[in-house]
Amino acid sequence: MPFSNVGDKTGTILFWSYLASCLVTPILGYMYDVAGRFWMIVTCLSAMILCLAIMPISAPHIWFVVAIRAVMSIVQQGITVNPLIVDYVKS
Repeated sequence: MPFSNVGDKTGTILFWSYLASCLVTPILGYMYDVAGRFWMIVTCLSAMILCLAIMPISAPHIWFVVAIRAVMSIVQQGITVNPLIVDYVKS
């Protein structure tokens, strides 16, 4: 990839990943109530490990990188919005 296109591709990757995580965040809070805290955290951490493992094979295809980065952003948001901190501060 030419150096002049690096900023454009980085912006594309970040835009789609942030958009995906913003759209899915309300659903993640509901999933904590349905699935339970333990299973959500274990699933999100496992998905993050899987995404990090397959990231190197996505290098030549920019849309595969965008898709994996979007999934990583959603999974990271799933770890960030856990209600464990709120419960700890409340008690």
